[in-house]
Amino acid sequence: MIRSDVPLEILYELAMSIGNSSDLEKNLQESLRAYLRKLHCCAGAVFTDGSNAPGRLVSCIPRAGVISRNRGYRAAMADPGWAAEELPSFGSAGWDYFYHWFELPEFGWLLLVRMHQPLSVNARNTLRDINGKLAQSARSCHVVANDLHESRHLLRNILDTIPARVWWKDRDLRFLGCNAAFAADLGLDSTDEVTGRVDEDLNATPHRSGYRAADLQVLATGVPKLLYEEPRMRSDGSERWIRASKVPLRNADDEIFGVLGVYEDITEEKRSREMVQLRLREREDLLAEIHHRIFNNLSIIAGLLNIQRADKDVGEDATRALIGARLRIESMALVYRNLYHAGDYETVDMTTFCRDVVAHVVQVYGQQDRIGAVVEDPCSDLPPDRAIPVALILNELVTNALRHGYPGDRTGSVTVSLRPEEGSESLILRVSDDGVGFRELPDPDDVTTMGIRLIQMLAQQLRGTVSVRCDGERTLVEVVFPR
Repeated sequence: MIRSDVPLEILYELAMSIGNSSDLEKNLQESLRAYLRKLHCCAGAVFTDGSNAPGRLVSCIPRAGVISRNRGYRAAMADPGWAAEELPSFGSAGWDYFYHWFELPEFGWLLLVRMHQPLSVNARNTLRDINGKLAQSARSCHVVANDLHESRHLLRNILDTIPARVWWKDRDLRFLGCNAAFAADLGLDSTDEVTGRVDEDLNATPHRSGYRAADLQVLATGVPKLLYEEPRMRSDGSERWIRASKVPLRNADDEIFGVLGVYEDITEEKRSREMVQLRLREREDLLAEIHHRIFNNLSIIAGLLNIQRADKDVGEDATRALIGARLRIESMALVYRNLYHAGDYETVDMTTFCRDVVAHVVQVYGQQDRIGAVVEDPCSDLPPDRAIPVALILNELVTNALRHGYPGDRTGSVTVSLRPEEGSESLILRVSDDGVGFRELPDPDDVTTMGIRLIQMLAQQLRGTVSVRCDGERTLVEVVFPR
């Protein structure tokens, strides 16, 4: 026999059983189950939408399709709580079903249907406080749900606004979601058309196996695969290039449950890069050709001077002048030969270059059997516009050492170095020899000879200074200039 009154301990248990979840749907379902169990009701429903407005069913037991056939429910809907003058209200469908409407303040209405016996007046009045707890809990859940909805809406707007394609999959590589740009790449109008499907369902691109392999690698290793480039075919059959990243998705227990992918279309960027690379190759080819031609032209001029020197009518002074001019031209030519063969048009390998210049001057003067030439390794590299004046200075200094330092059959060595000056931003070109030396040190500012004039002019071009000193048995000339 179902009692119309409800013991206080049962009502207390009911009060402790409702409103304990932060999820609105779960909260209402658990609360309705507690009402039906504790109050011996056969059906229950919660409506919302505000005071004095037609109610909207948000939760019911049994489910909507079943409760709508209940005679008590149909009678209650003919006399709804939002139309009642005072709540709680009470009604019946014959003597079998009794319905009770309760207000859920600032949320909606609660309907309970009982068989055989209605709830007593005392029980109905006592339920007001319990229903207040349910209403407060439901309102809180509603606020949380609204905040969550707004957050999801904001996130969706962000995902659909950023200039990138975003998607995420579960461990079976089934899509859990994506943004609008990704769906559009697949030729689809809605992201809902992607959810729940796999790559094989969505397109016939020949690159699917590569996508799948990358997804499985991230899932298996847990290591992100970042900023790599790969081709992608769009729904219209056009081939595009993308820059993609894939990272593992982890739950609160740090377990991998899926993979997140992001990519951007870099087709135009890649084309621009390729165009720049083509232009750079063309520029390098042009520079190589220019340097090669300059080297050839300078070599031709040096050859003409050498032919002129061999003329029997040319005197000794003219011969020395022609040899000096030839060596200067060939020193400049060596710079362009070095650039051409190295393929680097920004810097000159000064170690190789200094060795070539020194060895060539020694060979021209025919003193390779008597004079050793040493270039200390390494020499600081220089740009071409600085390497040419350094080449001419080096040529003059080595020429002077060979012509004046080793008369007769005298033997010895010439040492060359090009190093950073300690404690400054300058470089030092040093040329030393162990020849006969000077009876007295020459004045670097003496411009009575062409060689010294040329060294001074070139040093000024480098914004440098020239000094001469004797260091024991060796004569040392230093040219200090900024990098």
